[in-house]
Amino acid sequence: MMYTDQLQKVMTEREGYTEFNDCTVVALSVALEIPYSVAHRMLADQGRQERKGFNLISWLENVARAGRTLCGYKPTAVKCGKIQSAATRQFPWSVYTYPTLARVRRDFPKGRFIVRKKRHVFAMTDGEVHDNIGPRTRITNLVLFERA
Repeated sequence: MMYTDQLQKVMTEREGYTEFNDCTVVALSVALEIPYSVAHRMLADQGRQERKGFNLISWLENVARAGRTLCGYKPTAVKCGKIQSAATRQFPWSVYTYPTLARVRRDFPKGRFIVRKKRHVFAMTDGEVHDNIGPRTRITNLVLFERA
């Protein structure tokens, strides 16, 4: 895993836990600038079980729809994929394409985000990725956090 300063701090706080499958906790901690223990408790209160995955994006979209804030940040789901037009497709059925991480970093150079790819989430702040994900990774969901 690529350790940025923010991620290093979270990973150090995480050492006392016997966790795995906790990318949602780590991403939330980095994105909201809160201690790992606070993020861990927040997600446990929402039904996350230890050493189990959690559908973070769905929960954040519900928080955004309800107009609530999290630790002083307002989450906003950002449209990520697009349906390819019939003129550019070889086949008649719909094709939903997702941008690469490199494209997302170019399109959103500033801001705090939780980024989802298939079966994994991570944080990105001001274009800096807090994970070891490669630039060709396809991104399925993006949640922006703005100060409330």
